[in-house]
Amino acid sequence: MDSIISQLNFLKYSKEDFYIYKSEVEINIIDVIEQKINLIRDKINKNSKSSIHNSFEKIDKRSKFAKSWRINKTIIKKTDLPKIEQYINEINSLLNKLSPKNFEKISNNILEYYEKDDVTIEMLKELIFITINNIFSKAVLQPVYCPYYVKLLNILDKKFETNDIIDSKCSEYKDVIKNENVENIENNKEIGEQEKYDNFCKEIKDKKTKEGYSQFIGELYNNNMIKYETLEVNINTFFEILEDEISKDSKSNEVEYLIICLCKLFLTISHKLDKPNCRIIISKLKNIQGKDLIKRLKFKVMDITDKY
Repeated sequence: MDSIISQLNFLKYSKEDFYIYKSEVEINIIDVIEQKINLIRDKINKNSKSSIHNSFEKIDKRSKFAKSWRINKTIIKKTDLPKIEQYINEINSLLNKLSPKNFEKISNNILEYYEKDDVTIEMLKELIFITINNIFSKAVLQPVYCPYYVKLLNILDKKFETNDIIDSKCSEYKDVIKNENVENIENNKEIGEQEKYDNFCKEIKDKKTKEGYSQFIGELYNNNMIKYETLEVNINTFFEILEDEISKDSKSNEVEYLIICLCKLFLTISHKLDKPNCRIIISKLKNIQGKDLIKRLKFKVMDITDKY
């Protein structure tokens, strides 16, 4: 039986065979390559996100060769924004980067926008108002940064006397702690999986908002950014909602969220409260403590009432 090599001998060609073929067919290999390259260029021009583009980017993003395949830089933001909108976006971007390490730098960069030559009085008012709104929104969702957001608000107040805006904002913002329970419609009709997921996300978001707001408003009070009357209205709102929820179901998640918020708020402000106001809050907590709560929450409240 012939070997495999011998069987494949018929595939062998000599160098002379290729020269003869070239002379007979008269193909210019350079022209063929150029045609292929032009075809690739056309494809890339039609679709800058083509598979060819992406494959080269994956090979080496730092390579000049890979970057040469990028036709145009993608522009996500509008380039024709009004000046006020541009400044608002840039200030908001700076707020997103705020951290303990860069606080001084970021706060100074934000203040520079208010002092620009092209900022009119009306633009300044709008910039400050929207900045305060954005700080509130971020603070309630990022409680860990509450002290730094309040510190920035304090700087704004000293420079532009914004206390009234902040106090008014707190009075309105207490609505975030109002009961927004998701109806348990599973008992009434069939509910889709997507709707279940959406309801779950809403519940978690409400929980985080309540917790974040309770700490934020406490930090504002500690830094003399709001009056006690504003704080008192919010505390009373918490207790009113909590008592209503306990009457419905003392072991519900909503009851747990509200107790956590009240405890966090009290611990945040306790060192600054005068004795009469402190006793009023402790009295209300003791009243809650006497309800039929789950043990974990009862002990949480007792940890506070036993110390004060």
